[in-house]
Amino acid sequence: MRHGSTMIEVFLALAILATALTVALESMVNISSYAGLQTREGDLVEQSRSIARHLHNDLANSGWFVSTNSQTGQLQREFPKVIAGGANSYGDELVFLRLTSERLPESDRTGPIDHVDFVNRPPVAMDAYTRGDAVHSLVLNPAWSPTTQQATFALPAWESASGTLSYQDAQDATKLRQYRYVVRPDLQTTGRGVLMREYRNGSTGKWISDRRIADNILSLRFTTNAEESWLNANQLRVTVSLQADDLQSGKVRATRTLEVIVAMRSGTTN
Repeated sequence: MRHGSTMIEVFLALAILATALTVALESMVNISSYAGLQTREGDLVEQSRSIARHLHNDLANSGWFVSTNSQTGQLQREFPKVIAGGANSYGDELVFLRLTSERLPESDRTGPIDHVDFVNRPPVAMDAYTRGDAVHSLVLNPAWSPTTQQATFALPAWESASGTLSYQDAQDATKLRQYRYVVRPDLQTTGRGVLMREYRNGSTGKWISDRRIADNILSLRFTTNAEESWLNANQLRVTVSLQADDLQSGKVRATRTLEVIVAMRSGTTN
């Protein structure tokens, strides 16, 4: 009886074993690659949700801030303001104001407001009353009277540095708190952009980082009906492109595009 194996049998066994190990290794690599792809795609989905949530919370509680042009005397939309990004940037910048979410104390609403002619000039059409949004905060004009034809009765109450606003302050952008969405480069980790929300008090204060909203930003674009006339006067369109790469190989793992149209709460038809 023979108690050993020939060289041919050994080589055949090694070949079969090598083939099995190769197949197993390729399967493990494919599974790992698929898992990595799923992880990256899941990350982009969560970041897209974070972007959409913050956009709706902030911009739906914003609106047009209107001022009078000192040279022409015409009303002009000052905020929200789209600052177009250059060729070397990750996208646009949006500077906006936010409305206060609580009613002002009664002590801040002084003024001889003795009559509002709701009968002849209803502020909301009756057929749209049940669908109208609640008004949370207005700053009343202390100089208003029923005989003053062109005087504005009330203005939206914006967030401010002081917390409370007079009627004159509500018309002065230097007394208000400004917010902005801006993309900062992430040069250490992903090489993509990081979407940040920042704020400052007035028009010349220092910008302070308020929240990191999302990573992996490839491009960001804001448009109003000033840039795209088909949009409603009180709508903002936001388009965000995201891309997640493999941090080791640098290869593209997943991409995603988010497009959101947000209707601002306060606006103007001018």
